[in-house]
Amino acid sequence: MKQKVVGAFSFISVIGFGVWLYFEPGFEPAIGLVAGIGGLIHTFWPNSETNDFDDSYLREADAIEARWKAEQKLRPASVDDARWILSELLSLLHRVRTLQSTEKYYTEIDSLIYQVKEVQNSEIYLDGGESYGRFWFSGSLAFKELGVLLKKI
Repeated sequence: MKQKVVGAFSFISVIGFGVWLYFEPGFEPAIGLVAGIGGLIHTFWPNSETNDFDDSYLREADAIEARWKAEQKLRPASVDDARWILSELLSLLHRVRTLQSTEKYYTEIDSLIYQVKEVQNSEIYLDGGESYGRFWFSGSLAFKELGVLLKKI
């Protein structure tokens, strides 16, 4: 019984100290230091899941593709926003490429990265909508290839 009382009191004391530290003026650097230490621990703590491909990458790819399709349906569609969406796709591809479980797919991932960069850097001309249509078609094709690749992995 005595241990439970001491444990409860210790817990309440720690919580109270944390609340006091948070609201006391002048302790902002201490709060930042504590938050920074927490971030470092989270960053460097060994995590076995960081090198494995899981469904979160599929969900993220689906979300990015949904934004792409929504932007494509808007009238007028913003090519700048579409390029931003493609940059998110590139970020996802780079993260997938760093996983140990995707080593045998490096050439396919690199090819897809090149294809997305090519679409992202393509120019839109006043040519009756030909380059505009090619931009959206090539981007949609890249998303289809991404879906096939991620299902293989």
